[in-house]
Amino acid sequence: MNNDMKKFFKSLKFKMALLYSGILLVLCLGFFLVMNIFLVDYMQKDIGSPRLVGFNNAGFFANLNDEKIELLKESRQNDLANIRLISIYSILPFVVLSFGGGYLIADNSLKPLEKLKEEMKKKSTKNLGEKIEFEDKGD
Repeated sequence: MNNDMKKFFKSLKFKMALLYSGILLVLCLGFFLVMNIFLVDYMQKDIGSPRLVGFNNAGFFANLNDEKIELLKESRQNDLANIRLISIYSILPFVVLSFGGGYLIADNSLKPLEKLKEEMKKKSTKNLGEKIEFEDKGD
C-alpha cells in the first residue's frame, strides 16, 4: 500500500464515513429484517382467514378444495423465498450506497475544518496579528 492510501485509511474523514455508513447500514438492515418478519407472518397465516377489511374472502376460500389450498400454500412459499432472495441481493447495493452516503456526510461535516486549515496555512510570522477569516454559520 502506498503512503497516500495509508493516509486515507487513517484520516478522520474515512473514520467518520465508516461510522455514518455503519449507522445507515444498520438502519437499512433493520428495515429489511422488520419487513421480512411481517411478510413471513402474513404469508404463513391460514389461507382461509380473511385479510382485507370490508371484503368477504371466506366465501371464496370455502369453495377451494384441498388440492387448490395446497397449491396456494406452495405458491406463497415460493413467493416468500423469492422475496427473501431479493432482500439478500439488495443488501449489497445498500452497503455501497451507505458507504457513499456516509462519505458525503463526513465530507460535508469536515468542510469548515478544511477551510480553517487553509486559513492557517496562509498564516506566517508577518500576519499573525490578523484575524483568521472564518464564517460562523451556527452549525
